[in-house]
Amino acid sequence: DDKVIKFYSKKYGGSISSSREAAMYDKAQASPLRGIVPCLLASGSTSIVHRLSDPSSLGLFLETPSSSSSSSSSSSSNSQHQDSTSASAPSTSTPEEHIIKEEWPYVITSFVDGSNLMTARIEANKIDMSSVSAFLASCLPSIHCLLPLSDSSSSEFTQFLETRKEQCQKTHWHWRTMTTTLISEIDAYLPSPISSLLDISSLRSLHCDLTDENILGCVEISKKKPNLARRRNNTSSTNIVWTPKYLIDFGDARQGDIHYELVSLFISVFECNKENFKTFMKMCPLNPSKQLWSLFEDDPEKYIYKMMCYTLLHEVDALDTAFLHCP
Repeated sequence: DDKVIKFYSKKYGGSISSSREAAMYDKAQASPLRGIVPCLLASGSTSIVHRLSDPSSLGLFLETPSSSSSSSSSSSSNSQHQDSTSASAPSTSTPEEHIIKEEWPYVITSFVDGSNLMTARIEANKIDMSSVSAFLASCLPSIHCLLPLSDSSSSEFTQFLETRKEQCQKTHWHWRTMTTTLISEIDAYLPSPISSLLDISSLRSLHCDLTDENILGCVEISKKKPNLARRRNNTSSTNIVWTPKYLIDFGDARQGDIHYELVSLFISVFECNKENFKTFMKMCPLNPSKQLWSLFEDDPEKYIYKMMCYTLLHEVDALDTAFLHCP
């Protein structure tokens, strides 16, 4: 069977990401998500050893076994020796070998065959967003129960938000999606303390990257029945239907506020279409007695403010995608 081997860079938090993804895939096999997400086959870490005579030539800014001072004096000594003997004989010294060892976490999963929603929007005749809503409404409650909440869940997400808030204005200056006036007002707009955004009742196990790239589906191609005009012109057309079937990429999973999860769904999956998103919200359970739509109905002003805050605090430039759909 085909497999997917995914490596993670430790330099950018890959150890945490790989362990999160492995845990989510493992738990999913004992949940209604079995068959919807890839099956975890193995996970771990492997070592890669580089033997280089000149690591700087590859742009590897890594420490070498020798210290900078001894390396410098050695280089100076060799240089002087070469200068004094260059007229009599060529140098026979060999360059010092640098051994660099890197740890690469990995996850191995089963391969799921499908095209993502982003590609389907280009290739398919039409995407039935009601089927996307129904699919996500059936999956989301199971995702949100995968990892059990702990006493530290709230504090860990609060710490994540505090870090995002500290970096928020600087990050948006870098992205330059908003005007300079709006960027300068971010700090005043976000609540203080940032923990006031989090309602304990909204705490869930989150996917955190539910975008149109991570929803896969199957494509069915058929010939449309020719209408009268096509019969006269002796032409026919192809009907391409895409149906959602799989969810992938749990590397950003964490425990946190469900509103944070809804940002990428609204902007990326539903392309800022309020009616389609409303349909999904009314289909998806929040708890046994309420649907997600109750988050808006109970306090529309609070809901809109929280969604805007989480959009600003998001790890990716969510507004850039939003402006593509709503120029």
